[in-house]
Amino acid sequence: MQITSFYQPSTEVTVNPDRGLTWSLSVAGISLHGDWRIHWGTILEITDHGSFDASASGASISLSVSLGKSATGEPTIRSTGCTCHIDRLRIRLHGGASWLYNFFMRFVEGEVRDRVQGLICENAQHAVNNDWARELAALPMEVPLDPDRRWLLDYRMVRPPAFKSGYLELFPKGEFFNAGHSTEAPFQPSPLPSPPTADSMVTFWVSSYFLNSASYVIQKHSILRHTLTKRDLPEKSRDLLNTTCSFLSGCIGAYVPAVGKQFPNASIELEMFSSSAPELIRRS
Repeated sequence: MQITSFYQPSTEVTVNPDRGLTWSLSVAGISLHGDWRIHWGTILEITDHGSFDASASGASISLSVSLGKSATGEPTIRSTGCTCHIDRLRIRLHGGASWLYNFFMRFVEGEVRDRVQGLICENAQHAVNNDWARELAALPMEVPLDPDRRWLLDYRMVRPPAFKSGYLELFPKGEFFNAGHSTEAPFQPSPLPSPPTADSMVTFWVSSYFLNSASYVIQKHSILRHTLTKRDLPEKSRDLLNTTCSFLSGCIGAYVPAVGKQFPNASIELEMFSSSAPELIRRS
């Protein structure tokens, strides 16, 4: 059996408020050509063979799904309904006693069409509830932010998606943390507003929570600490850290004489660190 023609359908995805998504496919068609063979009976055997042509036209499918989240924040998907309708299914046999078989085939076509419609929905829902669900469950919920994978962005879902009129809202967490130390930050993100319109294809809302959680983790692991030495300065500016120089040279010893007096002919190093995590504050 082989496909001889396929009529590409039109498709559409719509958002059903408070329910989920619906994928609709309409005006699909397909034609097949193949061989058939009959072998029946043991004492009185009946054998016959030939070819056949089959076509289905005006097929439409409507598949509804709902998105959610697992207990650990991964996205989930499940089928909530499926309908399938085929306007016409035609089967014609050729060769052998096809003139006889075709007389009864018109009574069989309706049963075959009903069975095909059921199988299409059955397989579509199985694909959603098993294949698609498995793929979503395997999605990584952490993104490494550096080559050594020391710093990660956690974007697990904090609550199930919301289905609005004409658009879908997703709520990933967006927390920065150190690999192996996913301790929650001691503050909560501020609520984000809903999109004022659904004119754009995609709208991203980002709060200060991500940057503040990054500051918290960096401060907690003493990353905001550095010892400034001559090696950190451009070569022509390295003398600024000397303790002995003329006043016009402008080194640290000239501006702070006590340092130059206590540590002559040396250079200083500055230890810099943050005493608390930097905080991003929104100003209206």
